Amino acid sequence: MRFSMKLARTIILFTTVTLLACLTSPIIQAAKAEIPSVAKLITTESGLQYGVIKSGQGAAVELNKEVAFHWTGFLQSTGESFGSSRDTEPFYFITGKRQVIAGAEEALLKMRVGDRYKLIVPPNLAYGDKGIENSIPPNATLIFDYEVMSVGEPKQDITIVLDEAIKTKGLAAAKNQYHHLKATAFEQYSFRENVLNGYGYTLLKRGLLNEAVAVFEINSLAYPNSWNVWDSLADGYYQNNQKEQSLKAFQQSVKLNPQSEFGLSMIEKIKKEIASNKH
Repeated sequence: MRFSMKLARTIILFTTVTLLACLTSPIIQAAKAEIPSVAKLITTESGLQYGVIKSGQGAAVELNKEVAFHWTGFLQSTGESFGSSRDTEPFYFITGKRQVIAGAEEALLKMRVGDRYKLIVPPNLAYGDKGIENSIPPNATLIFDYEVMSVGEPKQDITIVLDEAIKTKGLAAAKNQYHHLKATAFEQYSFRENVLNGYGYTLLKRGLLNEAVAVFEINSLAYPNSWNVWDSLADGYYQNNQKEQSLKAFQQSVKLNPQSEFGLSMIEKIKKEIASNKH
């Protein structure tokens, strides 16, 4: 199953249950990053450890709020960074909905806007004995650098509307509804890059390849300067056997992010496959 191709370089900050059910939001490849140092670590009853890198003065994180935060993750065993949001938009989630790993939720509920914490998250509060293939080993302790950027009231999830429209009315109607709501109800729904990107991967997992590609295409028009969006679109094209389109999208992704090893390797792979099919 080709979906595992990008999963191999994907870290999702979901709980194990949500991860297995949803598999959304591809990871951002991290630039070189260093584990931050703190003067003191506090250990909670769950085993989570946290320390303050920087204190903020903004709104406190509370239950049932939408939180945006930047993160960089490291494997404690090697010190290697496995991903970061720092080069793109923050990660958004709603507290109290089990949308992030337990260690992340516990830590973020102690923070406020402007806070930056170092976390040491044991396996039972992260990805447990399963880990994530080719990214996080089983029983791995993780180190995170978290910074809360905003706290606010959650918007409605546009992907719920799209999903219902696709099921009942078809792809064309869903696309029309998306554009109508974006023009008339932008403040009511969340149209963020990661929301649409994650939904595209949910559709891929369901085997709805044309629908997934359409969602990725919409996202590329909305966020033309995001290499991650182009990378996902290219991945969707590839899984849908649209090799020429996939090559062009990967080339655009690499143009925006020349350090993307995945993009560079896929460009060479697809060129060889296209050449082979011509003979």
